[in-house]
Amino acid sequence: NIPSALFESSVFTIIITTAYFIIRKRIQIKDLGMITREGINLMKSSLLLLILIWTFGKILQNDLKIGSFIAQHIGYINISYLPVILFLISGLVTTLICSAWGSMGLIIPIGIPMLVSLSNAQTPIMLADIPMIYPVLGAIISGAIIGNQLSPVADVMLMSATSSGCYHMDLVKAQASLTVPSIFSGALAFLCAGLLIPKLGIAASLTISLTLGTLNNFAILYILDLLQKRRAS
Repeated sequence: NIPSALFESSVFTIIITTAYFIIRKRIQIKDLGMITREGINLMKSSLLLLILIWTFGKILQNDLKIGSFIAQHIGYINISYLPVILFLISGLVTTLICSAWGSMGLIIPIGIPMLVSLSNAQTPIMLADIPMIYPVLGAIISGAIIGNQLSPVADVMLMSATSSGCYHMDLVKAQASLTVPSIFSGALAFLCAGLLIPKLGIAASLTISLTLGTLNNFAILYILDLLQKRRAS
């Protein structure tokens, strides 16, 4: 329950940080009203986007059942490729809408019914019947996080650049130089996970795919570092 988790964690964080700053005498109780208004004005566009996308996601899942519809009309697709496909789609959607949570709220109601339909699982469904759900959820979440680091107008980018006092586009370029290798490594990891789970099971396949993805990421960064040093010399 993403909305509930975000709300509870936000309330807990606000209480702890407010008490901390009051104790440290960094803010005064009389200024809480002004600070609250400024915070709401800063975050209202992101909150509105999340509310609209969560509402739309519920409509897609419960009313339109778009995930099952896509799975039935997409033709033959090997379920082993579903994690890497959703990983790339989630990253693209997040880059376009500039919200990782919004992308997860939009794609999870589509991806999970697709997985269930392609698995030909009968309700009620047990997790043991669809082990592919672990890499599918991981792919959607990872793609959303990667897309959030690539989107120039994502709230993370804007707030990080503002708070650190750096130029916005310099931060975007720096993030892209680290994020693009992660896209290739993540795609490789989720492709391996999807292909290996039917053969090796969950634990072994996820361990192998995580190891391959991590090694591939370090290898790409190492090669890029060597190229940069050679260019500089």
